Amino acid sequence: MWPWILGLPTGPGYLRVTQCPIPPSTSPVPVPDIRTCHFCLLEDPSVGCISGSEKCTISSSSPCMVITIYYDVKVRFIIRGCGQYYSYRCQEKRNTYFAEYWYQAQCCQYNYCNSWSSPQLQSFLPEPHDRPLALPLSDSQIQWFYQALNLSLPVPNFHAGKEPDGLDPVVTLPLNLGLSFAELRHMYLFLNSSGLLVLPQAGL
Repeated sequence: MWPWILGLPTGPGYLRVTQCPIPPSTSPVPVPDIRTCHFCLLEDPSVGCISGSEKCTISSSSPCMVITIYYDVKVRFIIRGCGQYYSYRCQEKRNTYFAEYWYQAQCCQYNYCNSWSSPQLQSFLPEPHDRPLALPLSDSQIQWFYQALNLSLPVPNFHAGKEPDGLDPVVTLPLNLGLSFAELRHMYLFLNSSGLLVLPQAGL
């Protein structure tokens, strides 16, 4: 009589069948609901972020952005931040509402990928302008910069001292932009309405 294992005979001419345990099903790795990007409203390509470097968050389906502003053929400044879902606008070059000013938009799809050192964006690094915009602003000057823009933006996190009395914040900001603060504000609003730049709101 043949011995039986799992109901099947074993012996000469038969293969022995053993039962293998079934591995438990593995749960898929959850995809984060949000994406975190570098946020800098005003960056000089040769100096770095001069307006206070922060971070912003956006839906994981939306990109991090690097928006380079040109005057004629020279870079004036760079904006880094969160974009909206208009991914088809990546890599585009378009005019702004100001004569001789135009922008180039680049986007990427993982956390903090819009860093200046990102390998994904290295091939797009522009040539710096012949004169820097300014040295990084002091804490008080950054506060003044955000106030002058009047965009209800949250001020970067730092412990600033008491603001000097009797100084016009616009006059004291040593920026070599070629744009007034009203024009700069309009440019940020234009990029926001175009879906290229999300402007975070204070208190949200």
